[in-house]
Amino acid sequence: MTQKQKLLDQYSNYLKMRNYSEQTYKAYMCSIRKFWKYCEQQRSNANFDKDNAVQSYLAYRMSVQKRSFSTVNGDYSALQWFYKYILEREWNARKLIRPKKEKKLPRYISPEKFAQLVNACQSQKHKILFLFYYSTGLRLSEARKLKWEDVSYEEGIIHVRKGKGAKDRIVILHKEMADLLKDYRQSIPAAQVVVFAGKHYKSPISARAVQWAFIQARRRAKLPDWVTAHVLRHSYATTALRNATDLLTLRELLGHKKLSTTSRYLHLNIDHYKRSHNPLSNRCLHATIQESHQDTRSERSSDDSVNAI
Repeated sequence: MTQKQKLLDQYSNYLKMRNYSEQTYKAYMCSIRKFWKYCEQQRSNANFDKDNAVQSYLAYRMSVQKRSFSTVNGDYSALQWFYKYILEREWNARKLIRPKKEKKLPRYISPEKFAQLVNACQSQKHKILFLFYYSTGLRLSEARKLKWEDVSYEEGIIHVRKGKGAKDRIVILHKEMADLLKDYRQSIPAAQVVVFAGKHYKSPISARAVQWAFIQARRRAKLPDWVTAHVLRHSYATTALRNATDLLTLRELLGHKKLSTTSRYLHLNIDHYKRSHNPLSNRCLHATIQESHQDTRSERSSDDSVNAI
């Protein structure tokens, strides 16, 4: 076994012991392999500084490969754990600064656009799946791996087992969604354990299959490319806040660790901001505002008269 493979195996075991999600595990392992490949390609470069390899690589990812903040931030975390706990080298946080975070608002779609998406599905299973995502706010991985035993029709809840961060939580099962699931279960093999199976009823549907089904439906519905499966989770959160769900409750339903993550959706609650007091609402300004209206109309009338000559 080569030294490279030995270190990768050690890192693999380290990530598994930290109980990262399957998606995070794959992303971190991929980051280390890409970093290693980058360093090997720089061997012939006389200006390459091994001591600043990480800094050079992260800059390369952002400036040359034009990767997003979230991607490079993931690379940063993967390399940090690799250096500190596998290579046992010092990690200078003041020298190796994380990329500045992009503060983008989550995107969402309206109920009308979502209806277009569902109606564009050619598979009943995909229709049920998209409706399920939209009505529960579950992550892609959580819904894919959901088992029938974790669906409680009587209580109207769903038990999410080992969600992100290996945490269990409960989400609400809407009555109409429950009725759809009951009908759907009658159309699948009785021995099917997972709610949404792949080609074989014993295994869950793959993430790639869900994403491809979503792309096809989106194209038929003529929706923009930014409408992805994860946007349905954002849409759920936005709709919940607009209908008076408080932040603490929404945080628990979404399975967020930090309240600050959930609070991003407040910026999408336009009705909430419209209810805030505006200084022009003060009664003392009413006469001034009306006078300004009259002056504007008078100027407009004068302009129209001049143009008519």
